Amino acid sequence: MSEDRDFSAEMTALIEAELNKPHVVVASQVAAEIVGKLAANDHELLVSWLDIHAEALLAGYIGKRLGSRRAHSRQVFQRGVFAESARRFEAGDEQAMAPWLQTHFEAREGQKRLGSFDHDDLEYARGQYVKRANSNAFEAAFMAALAKQVDTGTVADHYTDEEISRMRGSLRDA
Repeated sequence: MSEDRDFSAEMTALIEAELNKPHVVVASQVAAEIVGKLAANDHELLVSWLDIHAEALLAGYIGKRLGSRRAHSRQVFQRGVFAESARRFEAGDEQAMAPWLQTHFEAREGQKRLGSFDHDDLEYARGQYVKRANSNAFEAAFMAALAKQVDTGTVADHYTDEEISRMRGSLRDA
């Protein structure tokens, strides 16, 4: 590994160059393009950057897997199913809640199974979902406001960056 290279800075510059191209950004396509170029032209940069960032990359992958499990649980276990499981549990079926209790959720110190949550964990998780709901509602209102004004062309045809910033600020203050 070259001691005189800043692999993080080089990769950041390469990624930024790709993201600044005037095309639709699909993360997996940009990543495949960068990996392909580096595998052919600068294997040292690719391997060294991956080595430097291995822990963060693995943590990100694990976080996505946990999120995928939660999303799967939401799809498989609809609200009515939860109510029925709770009713069966109250009626004496000790296994009725087992699938729910094994589902991972975000707690103060990281992801853990719902069955191990205490009151503080539940309040923390509730608060995180409220924050996400508020953030999603804000983004929906912002997109709705733009959609009302942009019947043809693109947003950039109608607004400058400064106008967009003012519009977002006015929605936040509302």
